[in-house]
Amino acid sequence: MKWNLIPLLFVIVLLSVVSISAFEPHQQDTPFELLISSNNASSCNWTYIKYPDNTKNYTNLEMTKQGQDFNYSIDSTQFSQLGTTCLGITCLDGTNTETGSVCKEVTLNGNEPAEGILVVVFTLIFIAIIFFGIIYFFKSLAHVMQFDMDLIDTAIMMGTYFAMWIFYYFSFEYLGNAFINDMLETAISVGAVTHVFLPLVAFMVSFIMTNLKFKQKQRITY
Repeated sequence: MKWNLIPLLFVIVLLSVVSISAFEPHQQDTPFELLISSNNASSCNWTYIKYPDNTKNYTNLEMTKQGQDFNYSIDSTQFSQLGTTCLGITCLDGTNTETGSVCKEVTLNGNEPAEGILVVVFTLIFIAIIFFGIIYFFKSLAHVMQFDMDLIDTAIMMGTYFAMWIFYYFSFEYLGNAFINDMLETAISVGAVTHVFLPLVAFMVSFIMTNLKFKQKQRITY
């Protein structure tokens, strides 16, 4: 029974020496302020960072002491990978050395990753927007070839593009799925040409051609 209490006593002693602040999910590519509190430690070092791909970078950098707190500003480049990132910390208390590590989840938006029905709903909306955008793009091509691209066609094409932007915002904030986010960024880049630039050009060309045909018809009539 006494031997079973030893690990528990060790944990209690360790927590009395170093108290690490609670970690929330951290947003990708943003800096982080590493902060710990200790009643007994004279110095603390940030010793290493272990990335989600299991590679490790040994830092051994001294943390700044302010009263009973120790902190170190970690730059955003250390959090470029999505997944679990672990930070190693070593604190000195006289002749005693205490080591520990804390792990945090690096996510796209700094929130807990979405799960279950939310992922399904966002995926279905994404597929619907892409499908509608592609269908109406080919439909508009027929109008372009006949030089009868009107204002309604142009507005629908541009509306589809701006709907993609709005969906991208909500997807980033509430879904945080890296794959869908990358697909949306690609769709937005392509859509800037196919659903904004080309429809505007097609509308102007159709407008000019329609006026020319109307004037030509007037000349023939009179």
